[in-house]
Amino acid sequence: MKLEYAKRYLSFGWSIIPISPDTKTPTIKWAKYQENPPTLEEVEAWLEKGWHLALVTGKVSGVVIVDDDRKKHGLDEWDLQSSIVAKTKNGGKHYYYAWDREIHTHCNAELFIDFKGWHSYCLLPPFGNYEWISNPTAENRKKLKPLSDDLVRLINSDVKKDDQGWKQPVNVGDLLSVPEGSRTNSLYRLACSIFNKYSTEEAAQILAGVNQTYQPPLSQKEFNVQVDKAYQFVKAHPKEQAGKQKGKITPYTLGEIATMRIQDRQLEKEAPSTGIIGLDKIIKGFIPSHLYVLTGHTNIGKSSLAACFTNSLARQGKKVTYFSLEPDVNIADFLASVRLRKPFEELTDEDINFDDPNIQIVLKEQIRTIEELVKYVRNSDRQDLIVVDHIGYFTTGQDNVFTKQADVMKELAALAKHKKVAILVVAHLNKKAGKIPSADDISGSAAFKQDATEVLILTRDRDENDEFGVTFLNTGYLIVAKSKTGRTGSLPLAFGERQAGIYQLSPADDNDTFNFAKRIFGEGGKNDN
Repeated sequence: MKLEYAKRYLSFGWSIIPISPDTKTPTIKWAKYQENPPTLEEVEAWLEKGWHLALVTGKVSGVVIVDDDRKKHGLDEWDLQSSIVAKTKNGGKHYYYAWDREIHTHCNAELFIDFKGWHSYCLLPPFGNYEWISNPTAENRKKLKPLSDDLVRLINSDVKKDDQGWKQPVNVGDLLSVPEGSRTNSLYRLACSIFNKYSTEEAAQILAGVNQTYQPPLSQKEFNVQVDKAYQFVKAHPKEQAGKQKGKITPYTLGEIATMRIQDRQLEKEAPSTGIIGLDKIIKGFIPSHLYVLTGHTNIGKSSLAACFTNSLARQGKKVTYFSLEPDVNIADFLASVRLRKPFEELTDEDINFDDPNIQIVLKEQIRTIEELVKYVRNSDRQDLIVVDHIGYFTTGQDNVFTKQADVMKELAALAKHKKVAILVVAHLNKKAGKIPSADDISGSAAFKQDATEVLILTRDRDENDEFGVTFLNTGYLIVAKSKTGRTGSLPLAFGERQAGIYQLSPADDNDTFNFAKRIFGEGGKNDN
């Protein structure tokens, strides 16, 4: 009987692993089953040992699960909707959704609603006295829908990070609850917005969750009144917002603005590290929906730094698309040099012959216009970082270069928000830029300053003994000239000796900094590139 269930799950393309009936933990090392399902022979051997079976959630099985455990804690269920639903032995419910993007596993201790997503697993019926309420038939699997962004943010809303980056619990009421006298109006206005974006079922699920964050929640009767009123309004005025009339500006309430800010903060939590600790403290990593500009003098190391960022995100399991328009195929040298910390001239064919499934490269022969770039990104799977190296490729030689750059930046800013992806644009400085440039020195600076959320300027110390001024030392700074987080600053950097690696220097004192650089680069300390 159990083997028949297992065969059925494997036929779906699901990846399954063995679970100890006593500890409810995997009985084997299961990393490889996060990439590929097991064989039937493996599963048969597991069942013969009396082990239970669990579904590996995430991309490999194409499934993310929402675990509603509220009934166990004496709370009302959210009444989520899915074509595939399982019931646990404690009366909880597992709602299956289609995997369409990276959603990390998370347990919300305030709402008792959990995610089973990336790098996680969930016990399958009939093991552990679980049972199907709605079976995973072929038809029901086709009906699976992705989770809405609002529901994901709501379930993830109970975690924040302190200044040291440690996760700390936060009361959901601090984020979404409103005073008793404002609950009905807040719910009504939110419902109008939600009904304009989602189906009736999805909107009802999200609103039910929001109501549970109120202290205390609205009664079911009052909740139904406000939600129905909002639904009727949106049905009659599908493109209008609650409380707003044509030709008249109605200010947002503080609660509405707070909700918008909470959504931004959630994206900040999801931001992968840049790989430079000091930079993360200033800009909080590569935040989805942000547009970053990296600039600096010619041959200063902009592509090297972009390669460092790319390598760092790939090591975190994040997806990066690198539009190598200036480095072209030489981007392989940059990435190999960063990965191996080797000088360019010492790289062998074997060093360069390396593949990483988290990195994809687009060359200039494939993308010739900004319109082609925008179309490619819009139609591709979501990435965690997109690097455009460099933006001048699309505007060089055109008549109205500054106008074109402004259009390009607006296109990319809109694309970042639409796809919820971080985009890093490499830009050149104008020819009159001084030794220590500013954001005003970026070629076409008005567009970059206006549309970019962050502006990073890479500088490098020059050898004062070089009368031609073309020799750089292996020390410099990364200046954060603009940041949406409100913080700016600078970081001391060490540049690899004839290599692409760039590292943050210790700011303790000059002697420590010199010794740190000497350990990495030797006694020379100069770079002629």
